[in-house]
Amino acid sequence: MSPDAAAPVLRDVDSWPFNWIGDLLRVIYACRVAVISVALGYLLLTKVPQARDLFLVFQGPAFGPGTDYPRFWEMLFRWLVYFVIHIIAWSSAVQASAEYLLGGSAWLIGPSRELTPRDMAIYDRRFRAFVVVVPYALALLTFFAVWCGYEAALADLPSDAVGSLALSAGILRSGSTGFYVALACGIAAHLVLWGRNIRQIARTEAHFREEKKTEEKAARGWSEAVSLHAAAWLGFGLAMLALVAAFGDRLLAVASGIYLVPILLGAWIPVFTQLGIASQKTRFPFTVLLLIAWLLAANSCGHSNLVSRAKQEPQPAMEFGEAVAAWKETNCVGGTCPRPVLVTIAGGASRAAFFAATILGELLDNPCRQPGRACEKPDAAVPLLAQRVFAISGVSGGSLGAVQAVAAMSDARRDPKDTALLPPCVDKSPAHFYKTPNEGKWRDCLQVLAGEDFLSPTVLALVTSEPFLFLEPVLGRFWPNGHFLDRAAILENSWINHYLDNVVVPAQGAQTMPARGDLAQSFSRFGQSVRKDGTWLPLLVLNATSEETGKRVLASQIANQLEPATQIRLERPTLFVDAFEASRFLGELTSPRPNCAIARGNGLDLTLASAALNSARFPIVSPAGRFADGCNVTLRAVDGGYFENDGATTTAEIADALKRFGLAPVVLHIANDPVDLIADPERDQRPPPRDDSLVPLLMAPVNTVLSTRGARGSYALATLAGVVGRENVADFLVFGEPSVPTQDNFAVVDRLTGFEYVPPGGETPKCFERTSPQADLAKGAKAPTEGAPPPAVPDQATVLKEVSMSWWLSKPVQEYLDRQTYHRRNCQSLLKARMWLNEPLSAPQQRTIAEQPASAPVKMPDR
Repeated sequence: MSPDAAAPVLRDVDSWPFNWIGDLLRVIYACRVAVISVALGYLLLTKVPQARDLFLVFQGPAFGPGTDYPRFWEMLFRWLVYFVIHIIAWSSAVQASAEYLLGGSAWLIGPSRELTPRDMAIYDRRFRAFVVVVPYALALLTFFAVWCGYEAALADLPSDAVGSLALSAGILRSGSTGFYVALACGIAAHLVLWGRNIRQIARTEAHFREEKKTEEKAARGWSEAVSLHAAAWLGFGLAMLALVAAFGDRLLAVASGIYLVPILLGAWIPVFTQLGIASQKTRFPFTVLLLIAWLLAANSCGHSNLVSRAKQEPQPAMEFGEAVAAWKETNCVGGTCPRPVLVTIAGGASRAAFFAATILGELLDNPCRQPGRACEKPDAAVPLLAQRVFAISGVSGGSLGAVQAVAAMSDARRDPKDTALLPPCVDKSPAHFYKTPNEGKWRDCLQVLAGEDFLSPTVLALVTSEPFLFLEPVLGRFWPNGHFLDRAAILENSWINHYLDNVVVPAQGAQTMPARGDLAQSFSRFGQSVRKDGTWLPLLVLNATSEETGKRVLASQIANQLEPATQIRLERPTLFVDAFEASRFLGELTSPRPNCAIARGNGLDLTLASAALNSARFPIVSPAGRFADGCNVTLRAVDGGYFENDGATTTAEIADALKRFGLAPVVLHIANDPVDLIADPERDQRPPPRDDSLVPLLMAPVNTVLSTRGARGSYALATLAGVVGRENVADFLVFGEPSVPTQDNFAVVDRLTGFEYVPPGGETPKCFERTSPQADLAKGAKAPTEGAPPPAVPDQATVLKEVSMSWWLSKPVQEYLDRQTYHRRNCQSLLKARMWLNEPLSAPQQRTIAEQPASAPVKMPDR
């Protein structure tokens, strides 16, 4: 039988009207690696607020001298650079993968078969058009995903008439034309780069890579040229993955944020494409096999993920009675004491840290009832707020904000021309900060420390180097002093390095000393000698969660085990109820077994950064941190928000103990979600509206578990309010931007029409205008009415926009968080806090308040 007469492998059916759908799906499935990459990119850029936030970038500050200029050319250049990276790393990788996978015949007829001339005729009629178009369509869809993400990011910004992002939003919208021009240039450049392939694929009679005796020489040349072009791009992508995995830190010096997105989405395309080719030729699931092998390797000999340690052994924490006595020594005069302030900071990654920096920085800059710092002692070693705050309880990003704030307080420097203590930050303008910082403002300093891009190094490690960490136990036998850093350690190092880069190192003669607030120093030793010498610094209690039990894991500078006299007074043996102490799991490794070549720890203390990180290990971004006793893992710490996201449970226990010592504590509650969990009267009356799920049978348990976490937080806040009294809690809240103008937006309630720039030295904090009837009110403003303001409960008419929560904040989000202090309700909370800082109470008054019964007493569980 002649080859021409051989029976075809393909079915000879018409493609119209419905068979073409199956043919198209067959082509799409064949190039599924590229399809998955495009789908992931689209979902990431359009549905994830943290990814959309990456689009909101511009050069320089949002306001101030020299910022009012056309942004077209700046945005055009920025996005041209992006689309160059996009073409090299993502769109070309997508097209190369699709063409390479479609370039063989195995996807069509299976391995060990040959196409007959009749098969080629059927192929031309049914599949050739799809084979030509689909790779280009997938590549162009990468540009479409970027365009959709950009439009969604602009939609996140309110109009100039609504909310507080008028300046940043105006800058971004004024430069949007530059993005569209760059997008068009990027699409054109990609088509020029790959245009030769479409002509060759369309003209050749034999598209497939396999050489057949019946193929014409010219057709084989065209086919080989297409295959070589795609293979070259895949080889380039594979080399790029290796370089990024090995030298990612150097890449971050020139590209971060949005520029990393195409690199991350295209990094693994070459690897999975080669696995797809092997699977096509053998009909063996190499991709699935590789993933199973990787999971088994990671499970059996994966990275240790041990918690980082300081260079010193831990010191015993301060006994609670000793801490109270030291705080009184600093703050009490002649039996008259101020109220001890407790700060509880909710979690929320950099958003939480930045908002905590904003509130604490404002109170550091203006602790008095009138603007300025005249109420502070001229010879004080630390600012007034540092003296008054007894302890700070932090969760997740709130722990980072707490650590950065207290470290900066310990590094405060004195102005030779003034008695005021100045923030320790160096005089420079970070690229990621939304304004030009004022060197003398604590608020700006703390915001700079919290506002860096901590996300890029973490995500880059997650996608490129993290998959190879399972090799560490093997390499540890031959290279015991070297190890790969997991993404948690990389995040921690970025905190440490950013603090050192932005804080003035105090000098002593010709020698320079490391900053006392160095985040790499011992957690238990930090501030202890200062507190015992009569200069108080707030105690840190950072909340994590045990993966094994769900209990709290507390890194605390207060001893949990109470001395006998305190046990009698508190009616319990421990300060914290039903919680683990992180210090009990630091371990001691003296003679490691051979299979523990990489174990680290040696009983050394946590660092300030690692204590904060244990509290901030939320899913995907950071793995569970392992505490080890020798080589036996005894505890895994995950994000403190799993247990309760406000740290209020821990704060309530400390407040209850302070009351037993005759003090009347007050609480600053710093949250970053636009819901007041205490004051909202609708909370206990009805649940919030929720759309019906498409799969209620599956989603009901998931929704319930997630909602229980929030309910646990609201219960803890209510318990805290019951312990100290609702009037002794000052809530600082983030109010979500309404989608439409309402009576509760900035322009109406606060009489703000935009954040006008005021030269340094001439700025009057606007909160004083909104809380003091005696002060000169701004034009058109009104004094606030007495009593609590009505709660801001969103309804269908005022749908709140999402606020990005990640380890990176765009300048619009930074501006948005900064302006929250100008909201009337937060201004009233600032006024309440300033009254507490400046109203000492006599001993009888303290006892009267402290002896008031708590509505929700803290006690040991009955088990």
